[in-house]
Amino acid sequence: LADTLIDEAIFCGATLEKLKQEVEEQGVVTEMSQGAYSIKRCNPALNSYNVTIKNYQALIKQIKELLPSEINIEDGFDDFIKG
Repeated sequence: LADTLIDEAIFCGATLEKLKQEVEEQGVVTEMSQGAYSIKRCNPALNSYNVTIKNYQALIKQIKELLPSEINIEDGFDDFIKG
């Protein structure tokens, strides 16, 4: 389950980077041809970005919930610091 969630989060992260780049290049508002005239509309990449970022955040939350709430690492560092 964790591997699947991580794979999906990686995919979402890569997709977000591509969508972000597209919005930065084209802008938030784009023009769309409608026959003899054109209309301004919200960049479809921005809409996709907004949906994907919500899914990404949900995946990250699910992954974090799989982690133990408290992690105890016994690596000797605390003993080293105490002397």
